[in-house]
Amino acid sequence: MVGVDRHGNRADLEAAGADVVINNLAELDLGLVMRDPWLLIYEGMDPEHEGHREALTTLGNGYMGIRGAVTENRRPGRYAGTYLAGVYNRVWATIGEGTVAEEHMVNLPDCLPLDLRLQGTPWWSGGGLEILHERRVLNMEKAVLTRHLLLEAPDGRHLHLEETRFVSMDTRHILAIRTRLTPRDWSGLLDITAGVNCLGPQQQPARAPAEFPGPSDRQDHTAIPRRRPGPGRGGGDHPKPGARGHSGGS
Repeated sequence: MVGVDRHGNRADLEAAGADVVINNLAELDLGLVMRDPWLLIYEGMDPEHEGHREALTTLGNGYMGIRGAVTENRRPGRYAGTYLAGVYNRVWATIGEGTVAEEHMVNLPDCLPLDLRLQGTPWWSGGGLEILHERRVLNMEKAVLTRHLLLEAPDGRHLHLEETRFVSMDTRHILAIRTRLTPRDWSGLLDITAGVNCLGPQQQPARAPAEFPGPSDRQDHTAIPRRRPGPGRGGGDHPKPGARGHSGGS
């Protein structure tokens, strides 16, 4: 339950059962109120809520999930995240006086980066384009995330960018992104670069404490089922076909 404290009555709201007390509904950052309940809409940029918006506009199909991060790397607060079910990393953590191994989902390389430049101007990542307007729409009925941008170059030219993104439920390995670029008041050349960023801070491996074995010594400590040798087999134990443990190394 959320309580809205408009008159300095926080204590009364908490006593009445409010789990969270805020001063204004805008603090929840729930997007624009629209007639269509399937649409979650955000207008403009808000660095303080960027991570929150990325989480709420995440797309997934049960096997793969991707946060609703923007494509440009210069956005303050941006944290791209792509995750696969069952892919974990073992991290050593200190709790009290002891050290324990924890399993965390691995953030895969960032497949979203996109950079642009109009002929005769710097790249978008280098300040060559400024965002004048932004609208982000998550259609929860169709599981499609759409983003509209109006960009302006230093010389006054304008460019409209429309990005549509979805994760396939039919083919679980498919993530599709379509980008449309429309010049508003000019005609000319446009350079585009896109790729996969494998060097982001979220891809850095965790370090194990010095008193614990290194990653090569702790790849897998899962017990493998064994069976006794049958007729025609050697004297040693043999693992069951297909038996395997999960990879827990960095």
